[in-house]
Amino acid sequence: MSDGGGFTSAREPRCELLDLEKREVWQDCGPTPREWWDAVELPPGFVKVGYGAGNMDRMRFRRSPGAEADGPLREREIAGRRFFHCASPLGAMEGGSPRRLRVDKHHSLLYEAGREVGILTTDSGGEYVHVVDGAPGAPEPALPEGWSIRTLVLDAEWIVDLPAPCETFWFEGMVSYQGPLDRTPETG
Repeated sequence: MSDGGGFTSAREPRCELLDLEKREVWQDCGPTPREWWDAVELPPGFVKVGYGAGNMDRMRFRRSPGAEADGPLREREIAGRRFFHCASPLGAMEGGSPRRLRVDKHHSLLYEAGREVGILTTDSGGEYVHVVDGAPGAPEPALPEGWSIRTLVLDAEWIVDLPAPCETFWFEGMVSYQGPLDRTPETG
């Protein structure tokens, strides 16, 4: 369900699928029942990317990749459910843990006041916000030397417009931090 700003709940699990030929990531328009995810037979050329909940409270995609302006997202039916084109990978995953992937997406995240948010800082000083919680029981991220994660407690609602393209880091258990951020609530 969308609020007045076009944001939808991010705390219920959704799935993403990859169209291998077009290199397009498609996200379920609504929460994905686990039973559907476990049993689905995808059409040829599609693979499962992931299933899980966002760390943010609400989110929205401003446009599908390739669109010239913010507006309606490209939608289609896949295996009996509605999906929207949310992202397109730019290249292949790099590295071990974390794995790095650049992604074309136009994603806004809303974190509510009073909550804690993880901020990853790389050895070069880049800052990335915690976006995907990962699979149930996912371990804490094992960080490379010189990297750190700090926790912010938000005094006010915080909306993050991730850059496009976005740099994503994926840790064991599908935990993800994304950015880089141009500011945090600490830096204004």
